[in-house]
Amino acid sequence: MTKKIKILMDITPLFSDGIYLNAGAAGLRSGIYNVANNLFLEFLKRTDLDLSFFANTAYYYFVKKALEKKHPDLCSRLVTESKCCALYNYFKFTYVYTKNYFYKILQIGMFIPAIIAKIIMILFPQKYSAELFFSPYHYPSYTIKKNSKLKKYILLHDCTPILNIYNTKFIGAHFKNKLFNQIEKENFYFTNSEYTRQDFIKYHPNIT
Repeated sequence: MTKKIKILMDITPLFSDGIYLNAGAAGLRSGIYNVANNLFLEFLKRTDLDLSFFANTAYYYFVKKALEKKHPDLCSRLVTESKCCALYNYFKFTYVYTKNYFYKILQIGMFIPAIIAKIIMILFPQKYSAELFFSPYHYPSYTIKKNSKLKKYILLHDCTPILNIYNTKFIGAHFKNKLFNQIEKENFYFTNSEYTRQDFIKYHPNIT
């Protein structure tokens, strides 16, 4: 019997404005969403893969709720790097950001639990049984990045946020900090086109 490949797939990009696998209904379907969704559906068809799924702590509980409606059989396979951080983020997005009239007071009060949640995540990191991590968009999170036994595969879409002079400084800086600067020689990268591949090779020293 052929041994199945254990893959942990980041399905965070499939979450969009609270609508999972149905972003088009709200006009939110993007190229990145379509790529992530197509890969997700193809992975589900594969009998040689042992799949588990990852959601960023900022969206974990939202993705979980959406999965319960769309794919209830997959909920037991959904993990995040820290349930404590995920709970903190869920409370923040659900009860703090929506209450503008006392947002600033709550924001200050949330500072302490944010630190506690981060400390717990570092002291008690999530353990993953997968052999490799695949992300169709996001860079590896803290616990995945620190897991040397977990091979990381990331799909790169384009360098537009830093090459396009019409992008705002915020978008360019956000892209560089959140993805571009996270690229490491130890990881494996795919691109969605030859042009994208050449751009990353040209502008990033860790890609050859």
